[in-house]
Amino acid sequence: MNKLSVLVLIALISVQSNAFAARITGAKLDAQKKNILISVVYVGGCDKHRFSLQMGACLESMPVHCTAKLIEKTDDLCEGMISAQAKISLKKYSLTD
Repeated sequence: MNKLSVLVLIALISVQSNAFAARITGAKLDAQKKNILISVVYVGGCDKHRFSLQMGACLESMPVHCTAKLIEKTDDLCEGMISAQAKISLKKYSLTD
């Protein structure tokens, strides 16, 4: 089972329901550093935005399918459109081989 490739698929289909939440525009795996890099667009510009995953259930299938939600944490009240890359550590979620 390759847990790393599973997470890339999770990130691409995960979306927060909040209208002002970050929108995922792409993702790629940095297998060497054991990170997933998620391209996001969000409203803000005056304060830092922190991203994490809220992991859901995983099915015992091949390949493994899991659900996850990208969580955005900020107190930013500005209204600029920002494009950025969120780096998520796979070690933090025990998704490394």
